[in-house]
Amino acid sequence: MLDIKKGTYTIVSEDEEHNGLPAKYYWNGETFIFGYTLTDTGIATTNKAGLVKSKEDTPGYVEVDSEGLMEAIGLIQAINDIARIDGDITSLDGIIGALSQKIDGLDAKYDSRYIKNITFDNGVFTF
Repeated sequence: MLDIKKGTYTIVSEDEEHNGLPAKYYWNGETFIFGYTLTDTGIATTNKAGLVKSKEDTPGYVEVDSEGLMEAIGLIQAINDIARIDGDITSLDGIIGALSQKIDGLDAKYDSRYIKNITFDNGVFTF
């Protein structure tokens, strides 16, 4: 005798009681009871739910791996690029802060009253 546990299901590929559509039945511990029919929904559109196909090797599209997991193609690379750019910006902020301190230090060291008439033209300083 088969050892069928509660919650086990079966699919009837052509169920005459449900317009010939594939139907799913669940074992309730005593008998199989009807769950629902499986219909061919077709391909999804903007206005209709349905199947969505994956597209391999095209950034921005979705791919589905062998375990059924979906991911936007190039998503991990984009996340890594954003993290790298964020790190670059943080580094530049530090450099700009250090240069700003040096400029402030030069302003304090050299009073602008003494250097306001200095010009630089063709590699020559004129006072």
